[in-house]
Amino acid sequence: MNENEPPMTCREENTRHQNRSNGGYSGMSAADDGYRPGRSAHDALEAARRNCWKYDWVIDFDIKGFFDNLDHELLMHAVRKHTEEKWVLMYVHRWLKAPVQTGSGELVKRTQGTPQGGVISPLLANIFLHHAFDAWMKEVVPEIEFERYADDGIVHCKTCNQAELVLDQIRAR
Repeated sequence: MNENEPPMTCREENTRHQNRSNGGYSGMSAADDGYRPGRSAHDALEAARRNCWKYDWVIDFDIKGFFDNLDHELLMHAVRKHTEEKWVLMYVHRWLKAPVQTGSGELVKRTQGTPQGGVISPLLANIFLHHAFDAWMKEVVPEIEFERYADDGIVHCKTCNQAELVLDQIRAR
């Protein structure tokens, strides 16, 4: 077992919760295909292929260290927009704060990020990025097409100038 993976009992509980909460995807961006039921990387690639024929410029991004650096408070704020169930909020909070056990047996307190290898981590990441990126893009540049697969994405622009302006906005975000 990888030292950063949650123990099996935690993984089993994560899976049960993920299966119960896939309804949490309702109302989320159609531009995101990452780790969603009935969707795959192939769906994102197909959408990107179609959009590349319509637009001449793209911004390709990968949010470096996203899963390791996700802010717990901002994530919990996003999760609360999708559920008021106290038990769900309690479990999410516990999963985020559970310490990591190193190979030497030392417990290291977790202050940011989602558990590596946790089956719930992609769901939490998508909930967060739906609010922090997808909804923001639709508000700031609603005419811009984009695809996102977890923390990777492609933004399509008509001109070089538009791509530079949008890239500046994304960087400032």
